[in-house]
Amino acid sequence: MQISLVQKSILAAALLALLPLPSQSQHSSLPSPAAQAALWLQVSPTASAPHFDPITLEPGQVEVIQALLLNRAEPDGWGCEDDVPPDDWLKELTYSKIALTPTATTILVQAGKTCGRTGKDGINVAMWIFTLRPGAAPVLLAAPQDSFNGALYSIQPTLSSGFPDLVVTWKLADSVDESTLTYFRFDGKIYQPIAAATLSTAGAPHITPIHIPEEP
Repeated sequence: MQISLVQKSILAAALLALLPLPSQSQHSSLPSPAAQAALWLQVSPTASAPHFDPITLEPGQVEVIQALLLNRAEPDGWGCEDDVPPDDWLKELTYSKIALTPTATTILVQAGKTCGRTGKDGINVAMWIFTLRPGAAPVLLAAPQDSFNGALYSIQPTLSSGFPDLVVTWKLADSVDESTLTYFRFDGKIYQPIAAATLSTAGAPHITPIHIPEEP
């Protein structure tokens, strides 16, 4: 599929906005240890996985998003080995509508069955969230660079800058009963990790907070 001149302009603007690509989380401030622990009181240890409906993107949007993700391969920490074409992992991306705010269309992009997945049966996935608006470049809201990896565990009722808090799970390779949970909050530009915990489903399911210390 050919990309129109308008779409090429959008892609150029989007790539320019993404360069350079410093760590987004290095300037964030974390809640106090007590506040971090309190966040997990609002998260159910038996939450049902959110359901997402596939979305059909407009012509050219797939190419634009794939180019953006390929540009982010190094900072996001996902990609293929040297003997695999660098864009191979983009071929099976999935695109789903995720209802985060009534003011914009938001989509969840997940890696397919390629080197963008890890763990048993590829359970842990590279993920990104974008907002889409007609005639404008996709705007990145969440990315693996800021630990947005694994699977979406829950969408919380708490709002920040108009977007709900999110919880992401990462299945541990050496355990069938435990996984890690990361609590994300939108800071007005990007989703940032602000709390962590372990989820155990052995016996009575329970969440145990893990304190994230401030970086010096």
